[in-house]
This record gives sequence, structure tokens and C-alpha cells, in this order.
Amino acid sequence: MPTGKGGMASRLSSLSQRMRQINDTAFGGLTFDLRQLEREVGTLRKWLNDAEGTNAPPDDIIATAIRRFVGSPNDKVSFRDLQLITFGCLNGTGDTVPGLGDKKNLFHRLLDLVAKLRDRPRLLRRCYRGLLSSYFNYDFGDSTRFAPVKPQFESLQAFLLNEIGCLEGTAYVPDWIKTLRQHVNLLSNEPTKRYSTAETADAEFRSVCSQLDISKRSWIQNRYLIDRIEHAAKAPDDEFRAGLPHLLGLLQENGQVLNSGLRLILERYADCSERTQNLALSDFAVKFWGIPWLPSNSGRWFALSASARQMIVDWLKLEFIQQFFSVLAEDGTNDRRRLKFWRSYHDKIDDMYFALGRTAQASLSRDLAELRKKMTGRVLELLNGGSAHNNAFIMQIGRFTVVEFGAKGNACFVFEKDRAPFNLNQRSISGDRTELKSQDCLHRLLHVDGASEPWEGKFRGILSELIGSSSGTRRSSNDGRLRAAPSSTTQQSAPPLLSYSRGALEAFCKSRNIKVRDLTEVSGNLWVESHEAEGNVAQQLRTWGFQFRQSRGWWRKVS
Repeated sequence: MPTGKGGMASRLSSLSQRMRQINDTAFGGLTFDLRQLEREVGTLRKWLNDAEGTNAPPDDIIATAIRRFVGSPNDKVSFRDLQLITFGCLNGTGDTVPGLGDKKNLFHRLLDLVAKLRDRPRLLRRCYRGLLSSYFNYDFGDSTRFAPVKPQFESLQAFLLNEIGCLEGTAYVPDWIKTLRQHVNLLSNEPTKRYSTAETADAEFRSVCSQLDISKRSWIQNRYLIDRIEHAAKAPDDEFRAGLPHLLGLLQENGQVLNSGLRLILERYADCSERTQNLALSDFAVKFWGIPWLPSNSGRWFALSASARQMIVDWLKLEFIQQFFSVLAEDGTNDRRRLKFWRSYHDKIDDMYFALGRTAQASLSRDLAELRKKMTGRVLELLNGGSAHNNAFIMQIGRFTVVEFGAKGNACFVFEKDRAPFNLNQRSISGDRTELKSQDCLHRLLHVDGASEPWEGKFRGILSELIGSSSGTRRSSNDGRLRAAPSSTTQQSAPPLLSYSRGALEAFCKSRNIKVRDLTEVSGNLWVESHEAEGNVAQQLRTWGFQFRQSRGWWRKVS
């Protein structure tokens, strides 16, 4: 039966509504796993990024392209060669083919050729990424080698900054470009300061390095670590100390700036108002620089101030004394009296050795293994020591050598260092009367309390006379008593006191070979490395407002 237009429209409307309902409910109750789709999207993104030239090509084809460019600089350069050259424009390919860093004209021609690709964003991005890789991975080396390259490096830095706006001329923009635009500070003269102050600095910086393929050997990584340490050094003492474990962890990951970074940390710790012994810091320093008082390690410790070096020396000596009388002595846990006695003399000990018996040498104990490693260069094999558990602790104090044994019932022996019947430069030493217990000793001291005084009193009396005679004291021919010899800074009459100025301080200290350390930017303090608390130098420094700190010298707050 025919129907009118109104009826047909109504039926079509009903049909349309019904189809929509069916469509809305057709997939009801079904769930979809989107992870496979996300993996495919990730694969596609990686393919697109790789197509933009994010992976550095092999060195051999880079070298061939550079040779062609240098050999025929005026010839037409293919795009393939142009892209290859961008990856090696600064470093070249190591020892095989040098880069263009010291070739001003060729380097600028390369940048001009890349700039001509501005109207072809995809091609520009591939060459830009090569230049960016060269920028991040440049090996600065020493200042002499960098000097001729510096103008070209700065030109590259400016080029990368100026051209970043030309990289987005297509519908698809690779992730690395977005990251670089968000972190354009990496192309500035202070590339990593942004990350040195943030609480989440490490996570953010690592993420950026991952996205931009900045390797762990990059100078950017080095700069970041130094910025982090310098920022931490400006914090209050407690905050700086609390952050030390993290800083040392970062430093251990980057050997390229380990020396300079460790030096900054040690100097800052030495400037703390309280230089509490920090085993983690001293362990770290000794692990990489060795024992500071050994001549063979002097080159590593040379650049450190006398104050910071002495801080580690004192810590180590205290630690070694502690280790001997608590780990290597037979009655270690109870040998508190000897431990306490020798700790009080740690600053008088010039050098120390451990002679280890068979048990200590063969022990697999972690503590002993670490101690043997830390004492490298100062560990001997103890022969003829009686018990296999016996060990010897050998201390050099001025002109004398003092020997303590770990096993009970052994005396303490004192020798003149130059006349001792043993050689500490050999691998082994005898713990019997032929060497360490020789009758040629000056003193054989027993750890036995007397009726009127404990053994410590007798030891202290003997050591006081010996230490005095080896550190600038002399006997008067009239009365035989010990008198101090005049120090180099003591004179018969005191010179007139000077009014303070920085110039007057510098001149005063220079004439006396005294070092001045300016730590005003770190802690606000000016240090004078004189360890004399009395005398003309002390009087002048005190007049200028300096204060004395034991084992460190004189300091003054500079506003």
C-alpha cells in the first residue's frame, strides 16, 4: 500500500534510531588489550626517529666522507656525505681521521651547507642531529688542544641554538626535537645549572640524556656533576654532609671528573665548622688516591690544600689504630687501654705499618680484606711471630720506630729509626729477637701497672722525651733540661703590627712562605695555613681578626 512522504520519513527515522542503538550495544561487555597497539606505536616512533638519523653511523664511512670533503673542499657534496661529516665534524674518528674543529674555513662551509636545507626539514633534521651528536660528544682534552677548536665549537653551539626553530616544518615532529626545545639550556654556556638545584635533578637529567643520546662520557655529564657538587658545597654544613653519600655515588660513576670533584668535596668538608670523621669519605679518597702520606701517592694528593689533606691523614691514622687494637689484637674487644693511649698520639705518628701473621693474611673476612687493600704499600708479612694470630703495629714517630704486638704478653719496643735492625721496605719482617724484638732497642716497655702509676704514665714519659728530642727541642749544656728551639717565625723582637688590608695580608704571608686560601665564595671564610698558635705571626693574624683552629690554621669571616 502506498504511503505518503510523512510516513516514509517517520519509518526512516525509526530505522536510523534503531541502528544507532544496535551500534552502541554491539560491543557491550567486550574488553580490548591496548598493549599490543601501544607496542606497535612505539615501534613506529622508533622507526621514524631512526629515519631522522638519530643513530651515529660507523666510523669507517664517516672517515671516508671527511677525507673526500677535506681533499676536494670545492666539489659538490652529496647529502649522504654531508650527513656523515656532521657526526665527525669535531672529534673526527679518533686516531684515524681528525675532525674539522681546527679548520675554520672548512668547518664554516659545512655549517653553510647544512643551513641551505632549511626548506627541507626532514633532511635538515638528519644533519642537525649529527651536529648535535658532535656537540655533546666533543672530547675537550687539555686547554692547549682545545684552544684552536674553541671558535668553531662556539660557532656550532650558536648554529644549533639558532636553527632549532627550523626543525618542525612537518606534521610529525620526532620526540628528540620536543625534548631539546624543552631543554634548550643544553646549548647555552651554563648547560646544566638548571638541574643542579632541583630536588628531582638526577631523574630529570638522566631522562634528558636518554632521550638525546648523551653518553656517560659526554662533557655535559661532567659539567652536570661539577655543578651539582658546587651547588651542594654552598649549602649549610649539616645539609652538605647529609648529601655526601649521593654525591660520592655520582662521582664514582664518572671517572673523568673524579679527581676534580673529589677535590671540591674534600675542600668543602675541611671548611666545615666541625670536621667529624667521615669513614665513607676517607674510604672513597683512599680507594682512588691511596694513603696520603706515601710518596708514591703524592701526585694525586698534591693539588689538595694542606688543611684538607691533613684532615684525611688524621682520620686514617685514627682508623688504622682502631683497626689494629680492635681487629688485629688478640684481645681486640677488650684492649681499650692501648687503643685509647695510641689514639692520643695519632697526630705525632709520621707513618705506620702492619706486619700480619698467617691468620690475618689468609683470612677471608671482609673487614680484613678491605683493611689489607686500604693499607696497600704498608703491609708486611710477619715471620717468626710465635702464634699464627700474632700481628705487629709499627709506628714511625720522628727519629724513632715504635713496635706494638697484637698477642698478649708482648712488650712494646722503641728503636732509633736509622739504626733499627730491620728494613720496612722489604716484603716480610721477623717478629723475634733478630728484628722487631731485638735487644738493640732503646726501650723495652711493659704494659704492666706500677705501684705508683699505670703503664700509660711510664710510656708517656718516655715518649714525651723522645718526641721532644726529635721535633726541634734541644738539651741545655748547663742544666740538661729540654728546651724548645726557636721556630722559624719567632724573632728576638716583635715587628710593629700592621693595619689590615687584603694586600697587606698577601704580602705578610708571602714573605713568610705561608699559604692563603680564599674560600669566601664557598663558605665566606679566608684561611691562612699557619699552624702556630703563638708568636709574631699569630699575634699579627689575631690583630687582623683571624681566629685559630687546631690542625687547620687561622680563619676570618669575610662579609
